[in-house]
Amino acid sequence: MKIVYPMQLEGENGPSEVPSLDAFIEKINSLKSGTFLIGRNRIWHGGIHLSEKGGWHPSGAVRAIADGEIVAYRLATEPAKATRSPEAGKQGEGIDLYTSPSFCLVRHHYEAGEQNKNRLTFYCLYMHIACENTYNSPEAARVTLKGTGVSTYEPVAGGDPLKLTRRLSGNNPVHAKTGAEVKLLQQTPSNLRNHRDEVHNYFLVHYVDEPNSPFYIAQSQLQQEYLQKPKWMTPPEGKPARHNIPGNTWLRQTADTTAGSLGLPAGSEVVVSGELQMVTVGGGPTEFRKVQVFKAGSGSVKDSANRVMTNAGKGSLGWLAKSKMGAGLAAEPSVPVEFKEDAPVVDRSDNPIAVQAGEVIGHWGEHQIATAGASGFVKDADSKAVHFEVFVADSDKQALEDCINNKARVSGGQGYLLLNQEVTTYRLTSDSQHGFHDVAKFGPLVLPLAVKESDKVSHGANNFVKVRERTAADGELAGEFVLLADGVEVVSQHDWHKLGVKLVDGSSDEDGFLDKADTATDSEESQQKEASEFFSTLYDKLVTDRDNDGTLSGNDIKAALAEEELAGKLRSFFIKHKSEWVKPGEWPRLEQELADQPKLYEYAKQVHNNMAWMEDASAILGDTKPWFIHPAGMMGLVGRKKRGFTFTLDVMKRIYSNFQSNNSKDNELQGIADELNEHIEFYQLDTPLKRTHFFAQILQETGPDLNVIEGGVWSVSAIKSFRGGRTRRYPDGRLYADVHGYVTKTERPRRYIKSDGNDVTIDDQIAIVNTIYGNRAELGNGSYSSNDGWNYRGRGLKQVTGKSNYTSFNYWHQNNQSKWPNDIINAVDDFEILSKMKFATRSAAWFWISNSSNANPDSRAKCFDYANEASDAAVDRITNIINLNTDSRQKRKNNFWRLWNEEVLHDQ
Repeated sequence: MKIVYPMQLEGENGPSEVPSLDAFIEKINSLKSGTFLIGRNRIWHGGIHLSEKGGWHPSGAVRAIADGEIVAYRLATEPAKATRSPEAGKQGEGIDLYTSPSFCLVRHHYEAGEQNKNRLTFYCLYMHIACENTYNSPEAARVTLKGTGVSTYEPVAGGDPLKLTRRLSGNNPVHAKTGAEVKLLQQTPSNLRNHRDEVHNYFLVHYVDEPNSPFYIAQSQLQQEYLQKPKWMTPPEGKPARHNIPGNTWLRQTADTTAGSLGLPAGSEVVVSGELQMVTVGGGPTEFRKVQVFKAGSGSVKDSANRVMTNAGKGSLGWLAKSKMGAGLAAEPSVPVEFKEDAPVVDRSDNPIAVQAGEVIGHWGEHQIATAGASGFVKDADSKAVHFEVFVADSDKQALEDCINNKARVSGGQGYLLLNQEVTTYRLTSDSQHGFHDVAKFGPLVLPLAVKESDKVSHGANNFVKVRERTAADGELAGEFVLLADGVEVVSQHDWHKLGVKLVDGSSDEDGFLDKADTATDSEESQQKEASEFFSTLYDKLVTDRDNDGTLSGNDIKAALAEEELAGKLRSFFIKHKSEWVKPGEWPRLEQELADQPKLYEYAKQVHNNMAWMEDASAILGDTKPWFIHPAGMMGLVGRKKRGFTFTLDVMKRIYSNFQSNNSKDNELQGIADELNEHIEFYQLDTPLKRTHFFAQILQETGPDLNVIEGGVWSVSAIKSFRGGRTRRYPDGRLYADVHGYVTKTERPRRYIKSDGNDVTIDDQIAIVNTIYGNRAELGNGSYSSNDGWNYRGRGLKQVTGKSNYTSFNYWHQNNQSKWPNDIINAVDDFEILSKMKFATRSAAWFWISNSSNANPDSRAKCFDYANEASDAAVDRITNIINLNTDSRQKRKNNFWRLWNEEVLHDQ
């Protein structure tokens, strides 16, 4: 089952993925509050909090962790208010605190195995997601920068009249970061002169992540942006009754002739009208119906002369032979998704909304809390969060037990080493018929240890598994190994029980607080009794006064939940208890616990009543006491563990060896790895040969320093190698190449000097690139003055160049939107997006799987089709597609053989 993490991190070029489950767990363990199992007050807490100050991406977007379906939601227009008043005799005034009651419940179906399968239905709850006010109120707007090559100015204006000074880095202007968010430092703009003596309105701003670096920027280059509602909240248009088109055919403009017909590819859908006409075709009558295209398929359709036809588009009208129509498709009405003031719970279990792994479910909403200080209440700065929990309904308990016991006997997947005793580690000789030598001690393991398939070694009659890295001596295998024997076992990820997964029943508790007796059992069933006794021992550790202050505090519980052994074991428990989202009414136990704080009790009861929803969804879940598990625990159990090859930062640094000894481009390299891992099969990078050929080309396109934007610094002679460089002139007859290209290059300091003695500037670079790529119809670029040459210069790992290529990538990206449902882009309008590492990588993958060359034996073969052998000939054929007229063919071959011989991209 494909699993993604519910939130992303902030990367240098946009959101980045959490690199591993261990990294996600480490992040969760640092939570200040909102921990799994119990809160700091010992009240049951079935989930975790993903909060604004938790180090996640600042958009606050929370995502579906797997493919699933939304079965219930509540969407409020505004957060709910609860007033906390001071206790009697305490100073200060009451404070209004807001909490979002909005939520979304997603149902997932897990299965593992080939013929016999383990199956389980589980649910993910996203509580406190943003209300409607987050998406449409003025306070929710973000100010971002638009345009490219936009000048920025020093924060102080001087002279009379006031004039701005352009910010420079060396001799080059410092341009604004396209798309970056800024904070305004003044309410109204200032009317100032720029470096060209032009008068405009300017705002003093700073980047949100660089508060100490203010600068001026033109008001015209600022725009307000609002968070976009998740896609599922805007349902697709309804679909009328229609017919599928099973094969390529023609859409006639009139029933009785093929003149002017349009192509109608297989996969199209048409709405049939009542108009009918009988036409003689092939000597017999044929029924034609007037239709309108509802969905246009993709692909080429050829006419009778074998020429590619213009395809019909959505909305096209015409006539179609009834015999060309496939199955009838029923109408699909659109059900609106609405925010409402009274915020009812909406049951969609009979008409669920499909979501994909990684699709945005919502954004963090208000979750305000306050603490009582000496002079009144102090509101916590961490005021937005999503409560995220995972559970299995009690009606699915049998399926859960079957998965725990691996009833289907599923094998494979990730392997884990179980080691309940101290053992010896060994060095192994590289000849399996010879011996091994003890090195040190290892174990016992308190938690299962993930091991790779390549870590398991058969050595003579014995089987070993590598547990530590160690440099290989002559005649030895690298690493330290333990012998698989009694008490030392490698098990599959599907053997949940062996991995410590247990069912703990705390449903007898009715007061909402976790007490030791709540999970006791009289059952003689062995697993249930074992789980109860095991949890009892953990409970003692959980509620220990760790700071020895005589009381059990929230800090004690937080410290316990952060301990690796305790936290790891708790992540393996499915614990049954009453949901905190059941309306409590009166709450005697809480009232007792807060006997000296009656105002806090009233406030807490009000908040719980505002948030309750479980009773309203009883038709879906059937019970208010499900089996809760730590989200990270569930992701570890059901996640599809990839076998074979995974791109890692280490692999990327071996490809781009300039960065092996420094971390200057770790974020960029990790960004490439994340994108490729997400779609490794779709991108046709699923064999060592394909990966090696791919990066042999990419290394040459980006250069060893990983440049993903084509530069504009060219020598005069290089510019003149292009037609524009030899023909484009100023009115006085001077060639643009002679005016803007460099004639001299110095190394220390690095300078590019033009014929007039000045350095090449950004304005020169724009003129150069427009001269080279402007007025190029084969690239889809307009005239020199259109700026298409500069706008659509080479970007991405493949250096995609020209408006037509940007357009083709855009079309491909839209056609495959289901693979990246949250990445709604327009690379033609927002051409800078190809310089962001995700899309720089994706655009290279597009070229790799989509393009071919007439220079090759098979003009239809794509790059990956030729990546089936380790040979210079294969490199040449791929180079024909990537860059036919390049003079770097030998360098590409050198890249290939280095990566291949070093086995950088071989299966792991």
